[in-house]
Amino acid sequence: MRARWFGRRLRFSLCVLAAALSIGLLAAEVGARGPGAGGRARPNVSRGGPASHGSMRPSKSSPPKGERAGRPERRRDAGRERQEARREVRRDRAEFRQDVAHERREWYEDRRALRAGARLSLATYRSFSCRTVIAIIDDVVYHRCGSEWYRRYVHGGTVTYVVVIAPE
Repeated sequence: MRARWFGRRLRFSLCVLAAALSIGLLAAEVGARGPGAGGRARPNVSRGGPASHGSMRPSKSSPPKGERAGRPERRRDAGRERQEARREVRRDRAEFRQDVAHERREWYEDRRALRAGARLSLATYRSFSCRTVIAIIDDVVYHRCGSEWYRRYVHGGTVTYVVVIAPE
């Protein structure tokens, strides 16, 4: 058993020695060629050009004179288009603000119309989007829609609702 172990160890040592020798000889050969030699000389390969600087992109050539002449006009046209787009956005925003202000004025006018004592027709009363609640306070029937209170009256055969102050 001991002989077999010794044989394996000897073979391993010889392999390591051969590998180290091969690497040493290879390093000596590369060192003898000099820095940057990298092997045999290649007569068809150039060391200059765009690859020597690390760029393989083609150089930018200036466009023909006819194309260069149109550049300022295209820039002006693009600038005009951007300016017109900004104007259009401003007009849209101003129109939106006017619409909002108009809606707000109408809402306040409608609220003012519903002050105490204002009379509403049955059709107007039914057009409200809120759900009406009937409340009987001190033997008086009140109709409540949201925060507004109404009393129902029949005048000349027509039903009207009159805005009243909230009962206590």
